[in-house]
Amino acid sequence: MILVINKTDKDGNALAGAGFTLYKKNAEGVYEVVEVINAGVGDKQNVFSFEGLDDGDYKLEESTTPAGYNTIAPIEFTITAEHEIISDDPALES
Repeated sequence: MILVINKTDKDGNALAGAGFTLYKKNAEGVYEVVEVINAGVGDKQNVFSFEGLDDGDYKLEESTTPAGYNTIAPIEFTITAEHEIISDDPALES
């Protein structure tokens, strides 16, 4: 699973200076850092990708906010996946 975040202003223009942290809830119900993506720069300054996500509960937080803008509220979401149960190399089914 790939999670792609696009940071833009109200007119759809790319915003430099945003950064994001992705957390995953562990078995004890505590969120642990999966990855931190620092403020974007260049042509892809508003596009952030988190790749290789497995099923589970996640939380996305804006860890760096562009000057003059509000920080988004944390976003919690769940990824569900079904894998082959009997296999030497379980494959993703859905």
